[in-house]
Amino acid sequence: MPDAALIDAVGRRRSTVTLPGYLAGRAPHNKGMSYPADPPRVEEIIAVMRQAGEDRHGLRIRAVIAVLWRGGLRISESLALSETDVDPVRGSVLIRHGKGGLCRMQHRSPYVAPGTMLRSWPDGRRVTRLWSVGGT
Repeated sequence: MPDAALIDAVGRRRSTVTLPGYLAGRAPHNKGMSYPADPPRVEEIIAVMRQAGEDRHGLRIRAVIAVLWRGGLRISESLALSETDVDPVRGSVLIRHGKGGLCRMQHRSPYVAPGTMLRSWPDGRRVTRLWSVGGT
């Protein structure tokens, strides 16, 4: 009769691979291997930005994608940004809370200027904000 640990709840035999400690003492098969970065292609980024739409929410998503993609920001860095951190004239973004708590300035990209994406989003926000305040 097989051991109780080798029988599952239905009564079938379990594989020894599913038992704890099966690989104990063995090195993983991918130890020492390095994998290159696999960033998305330009066409994929543009396709995602086109799917965002033309309304103010779509413009916000496009601005975030442009800043993340061309600025090389991490998600946490982009979420910590405020409007005063973006300089649309120079096309730069001030990252106050970077990795390790460091502060850095991310300058304009040669492909997409994040400033052009970011200019149209606050304009739509101001219209909505003025309407909601004045229309009470």
